[in-house]
Amino acid sequence: MLWFVPGVLATYCLFAFSVAANRRYGCHKLRTAAHGGKSRLAASLCWAWASSPEITELRGSGSEGPLGNIFDFPAPKIWYLYLPHKLFAAMGVLVYQHLLRYGSAFGPGDCPCVPNCSNYFLGCLTRYSLTDAIAKARVRIRGCGNNGTHVCYTADYS
Repeated sequence: MLWFVPGVLATYCLFAFSVAANRRYGCHKLRTAAHGGKSRLAASLCWAWASSPEITELRGSGSEGPLGNIFDFPAPKIWYLYLPHKLFAAMGVLVYQHLLRYGSAFGPGDCPCVPNCSNYFLGCLTRYSLTDAIAKARVRIRGCGNNGTHVCYTADYS
């Protein structure tokens, strides 16, 4: 039984490092997309990985632009992702993103929704409780494919 605690602690540390590395990479991709004119990708990554100061910096003059009404929602608290229960949920999304979506034979896909469902769930994990994040993501996933060609931060999560 003594081996259990170090095993759990090592797993937590590995997951935390992985989330931190993915956030760093996501923020790099976000800046590259924002400066390269890929506003849809930038908005999706912004919802998932950016902190409030980073959102303000990207938004610049204060016009909505590709980020839509993102400030109408609770400010992201990136450190929420490191809470143990949220860390395991975030790792599930990251495994999906890297293995199933990016590493699949079908390619990364072209989701019409901004942010895409997996980035939406990551963003909800930084803004809401785990149960609220799951509920919001569930509503979002149910509506997947319903002409989501716009920034989807509406109150009904469509």
